[in-house]
Order: sequence, then C-alpha cells, then structure tokens
Amino acid sequence: MERVEEHMNELINIINQIIELDKENSLKKHLGFDIKKNAQNFKSFMDSGWWCCFLLGHRKFGKYDVALRLTPNANWNNWNLVRVNSKNSAYTISNNIFSLPILRQRMLAEHDKVFVEFKDRFEKFESEVKPTYEILGILDQLDFMRVYVNDSTNIPNGTDGVDRYLKFLYRYDSSESHKIFREKLSEMIKLKDLMPNSVTGQDFGAWDQLFRNIVARRGVDYSNAIPLDQLSPILWNAFVLPHGFDTVGHQLSHYPDTGTPPEILIKDIARLLTADYYEFSSSITEHPLYSAAKAISEKGGSYVGVEHAEAAAILDDKLKDPVGAWNALVSAAFWAGINNGGEKMQITLWDQAIWLSKKEDWKDVYSVLSYQRKIYEEIK
Repeated sequence: MERVEEHMNELINIINQIIELDKENSLKKHLGFDIKKNAQNFKSFMDSGWWCCFLLGHRKFGKYDVALRLTPNANWNNWNLVRVNSKNSAYTISNNIFSLPILRQRMLAEHDKVFVEFKDRFEKFESEVKPTYEILGILDQLDFMRVYVNDSTNIPNGTDGVDRYLKFLYRYDSSESHKIFREKLSEMIKLKDLMPNSVTGQDFGAWDQLFRNIVARRGVDYSNAIPLDQLSPILWNAFVLPHGFDTVGHQLSHYPDTGTPPEILIKDIARLLTADYYEFSSSITEHPLYSAAKAISEKGGSYVGVEHAEAAAILDDKLKDPVGAWNALVSAAFWAGINNGGEKMQITLWDQAIWLSKKEDWKDVYSVLSYQRKIYEEIK
C-alpha cells in the first residue's frame, strides 16, 4: 500500500486536516453532512456497490452520503461531487470537491428566512468555516458570500429560487459546456415535447450523464413519435453509462431528481432496446452490453449484474475499451447493490476494478479503490 498512500496523500491529508480542525463538529451544519465517517456506514456504503466513489461523509437526518465519483483518466480534483440517497441512487451536486458550499447555498437561494438568519450570523459562520475553506483553497467563496448576503436584491422572493441556485452553480462550474447544458435543459422544461436537435457528439462535462439521461427519458416517453435512427443513439448512449447516477423522472428540473428510483429509466430503456417491434442495428444488438439489456428486461428485480460483469471482461480484453469496461463494472455493482447480489459479488467486482485501474494506470482511481478496500478489510 506504500504507493497508494503516497499518491493519495494530498486528498487524504485534506480530509484529515478538516476532520482535525472540526473538533466541535461545527462543520456539520455548514456542509450539510458529518465528515467524520463511521465504520458501520462505510461498510454499508461499499456493500451497496458505491466502492466506485470516495466517501466524504454521511448525513443521518435524511439518510444520504456525500462522495466524489471516481472517473477514469481524471485527477481526483476533477471528480464530480455526488450525493448518494439511501445507498441506491446518486446525483451530481457539482463538478468537484471545491464546490462543497453548494450543499447549503440552495437554502439561501430559496428561503428568505434562512437568508436573513444567515446574514445576521455571517461573522460566526465565517469564523467556523474559514479554516476549512482555507484548506480547500476556496477563501474567495467567503468573499463572495459576504457580498451576496449584504445585497438586499438577493433576498429570495419565492419565485426565483432556480435562477439564484444556478448562479451558485455557475460560480463553481463556469465552463461553456455547463452553460450550454443548462440552456438546453431550460428549453426542454419550457417545451415539454421538445427533443434537442443534436444529442450525439456533445460532451457536457460534469453534466454529461445527466443530459444523456434527460434525453433518454424524453426518448422513452415519446418513442412512438421518434424515428428509429434517432431513437437508437438516444437510448443506447444512456444505457452504456454507469447505472445509478443522475436519474431523472418525467418532470424535468434544474434541481436534481431525488425521488425517482434510478432503475425505472434503465428498465424502460432496456424494454425498448429488446422489443420485438424494433430492429436495432448490429452495433447495438451485437454489443457485449446488449445481453445485459435483455437480462434487465427479462429478470427485473432478480437481476444482479452478472451480464454486466461478463460484458466488462469482453470490453476490456477483446474490444480494448477499458472505460467501457469500467462503466460496466460500476453498473454491475449498482444492480448487485439494489437486488441483493451479496457481499462476495461486490468484492469481486471491486477487485476487478482495482485490477483494471492499475493496468490502465488510472493512478487516482486505483489509489482510492485500493485505499478504501484496505479500510474495508480492516473493518471486517
């Protein structure tokens, strides 16, 4: 473990420094979760298939976890910040760990009482969070918040919460791809039967999977009105990504969908992909993951990810697609998690992911997988 601990020293040190500073547990109310992880919750998190994330902490009230989503070919400081609800679904909060304040800023954008109370105790808030913000290198956020709460025009009026929330998001992810994604989503919300003119060949960065799932949801809902040559990539581009992340329901919003079970959309996609009345191209029907679509459609609640695990091996060994293999392993872990595939299967998938990340030299991914695997064994 020497190489692992040395390489992950920066991230682990950041978290440990924050924990050491927060002896009075004052950060809990400012971050929205307890960064002091306990063994029971850590094991439960991993047993549920979320070894593909670096666990940051847990919120007992509301029962959710906050984590960083491991991403192949990306450094840890570019991993998405995600919230995992009740161990079975995760959604993107923002584009990296340095956007932790967004967990609480939505309240400021929506509730005038919270806004006024926060303004009145801003000095206390500043003294409590400043050391943490300093460690994260985001002291400029304190300056921004000071100006924000002292501007009376920012007091929520009950009708503009989304716009104010997006202003916070844009501070953390000011990329052009994020802005374009929000523009497309706004258009789709206003015109409920709208499909974007182009749904392939675009990368929306931290929000790419959310966009693909949104388009897939619309594709399923309006499948009878969409030509097959357009429907095929809409469904397939969502299906091949890791399952369990950034699910969406029928009602679109800029706020994350925290109430829709993630398996619903995937099951709907699998049903259409394997329907007798459609003739999809061989690039789909002969793909290793097509067997997983059939298994999901046929087995429903008894599917535990076996076909995804088998597809991962083919994608890596025969098709030389390691990222596709990673996605398949994560999807297998998701299905094993929600349908009780068992601890043994999760560990097998986890170990396969460690082997893959080491082979591909995904240093940060390999380091986190191995680091948390060591902790897991110590807890057991």
